[in-house]
Formats: sequence, C-alpha cells, structure tokens
Amino acid sequence: MRTRTLSLTRRLPVAAALAAAGVLALSQTASANTGQIYTQTSGGYGDWADDTEALSVCDMAADGYGVRAYVYIPSASDETQGTVLLKASDPKSGDACAHASKNLSGYTHISLKVCEYAGSWVGDCTSFRDR
Repeated sequence: MRTRTLSLTRRLPVAAALAAAGVLALSQTASANTGQIYTQTSGGYGDWADDTEALSVCDMAADGYGVRAYVYIPSASDETQGTVLLKASDPKSGDACAHASKNLSGYTHISLKVCEYAGSWVGDCTSFRDR
C-alpha cells in the first residue's frame, strides 16, 4: 500500500487556513452575546453584549411586576450571587426597554441575572455565566 504525503509547499497553505479558522472561532466566542435570558415566568428578559458592553432589559408582561437585570462577578460559593457591577430596570411593559453600559473588559468572570421585582420584592430570577 502506498501513502501520499503533501509537500511542504502544499502543507503550509493548509496549516495557515486551519490557524485562521481557529483565530476566527476564538474571536467570535470572545465577542459573543449572551442572548436573551428570560425570567423564570418569561415575564421579561435581559441581554448582555460583550462586544458593545451593553446591558438591555425588557418587561414583556403587563402583570404588575418590573424586570431587572444585573451583570455581576459570581461568588465562588454560589454562582447565582455576587458583586453587582451594572444594573438596569424596566418597571413596566408597553414602554421602551431599559439600557445601561459600562466597560467591564477588565473582569475575567461575569454573569447575567434577570429577575422580576415589585417594591422591595425581587424573585423569579434566572442567571447565566457569560465568562
């Protein structure tokens, strides 16, 4: 049985193409958005965009509850809790979504949490580890 080997001039373009694909995949991951993270009741959602460092939160239900989103450093003992870096609230449906932004590029680990709220009550939260 005879095996074929690629010459050096043929191997270099293949290696360069594979390296470029790897760089492209890594850069897309680094600037990805979390997507819309909904509250447990699907009454609203939050969205963190790494590439623009923007937080959006939208109340989607006319139920008397607002929706609040937090970007935070997750605690080592409980990843659903931590130090809040940025917060935005949308108090009612039917109006525009709320937005906030802050340069968080220096933080290695951040998470997004989206909750419903009314007065001092905050609950029905969902969280997502972004990085």
